[in-house]
Amino acid sequence: MPVYSCGRRCCGPVGVHVPAQNLAPAPHALPFPGGAGPCRRTTQGSDPSHLLLAPSYGHLDSLSPVRTQVYWPDSLCHTHVLRRLMGDLDLVENNIQNPELFWMLQQWKKIPYRYSGRNAKGIDCSGLVCEIQRSIYGRPYSGGSADLYPRLNKVRKSDLKEGDMVFFKIRKRRISHVGLYLGNNKFLHATTHAGVIVSDLNEPYYLKRYYGAGRDASPPGFQPVYLPNTSYVP
Repeated sequence: MPVYSCGRRCCGPVGVHVPAQNLAPAPHALPFPGGAGPCRRTTQGSDPSHLLLAPSYGHLDSLSPVRTQVYWPDSLCHTHVLRRLMGDLDLVENNIQNPELFWMLQQWKKIPYRYSGRNAKGIDCSGLVCEIQRSIYGRPYSGGSADLYPRLNKVRKSDLKEGDMVFFKIRKRRISHVGLYLGNNKFLHATTHAGVIVSDLNEPYYLKRYYGAGRDASPPGFQPVYLPNTSYVP
């Protein structure tokens, strides 16, 4: 059973398979930029290895809690693919826990800002965070940045981990902005002037307005499974 740079194990060709009739789209799924996204299902029998880069979803089993297995191609765990997805971000591939987060980064990057937007035509800061939390972790968040902060366990800045939410007081001394932490002080967020971008917490503008961070202590609703897929090499 191979172990990739992200530390995750690939199930291999004889791993867990979900019958085609059990495959289901993510709850409340919205389309991803470019038309790809969690609603895409495998179309060649019950073998998820035919899956392209877009994930597919299936119930783990009838006895488990409401958790969903998400199939991703194991190419996402290859070091050179992760590096390509991360671009010039100063992150170490071996420290990445959710390589699919960086695929999402590329899907949303440079999408324009639109207040209350939730699709490729435009998205706001809380919409971006909620969409990524829903699509990768299976957490059905909604609301604005001020609504999200009270729902989370508070995290010290020095203890931030990949996937944590970071909050800022930009307008009228109240929480008005949120982003998703990537590592090494970098965070993904939607800005009014540049759309979806990656910024640094140590940039003077964000350093001055940083308020706090939070983490969801509940187990993710989605469990990623990385399966071989020779039909796609990023």
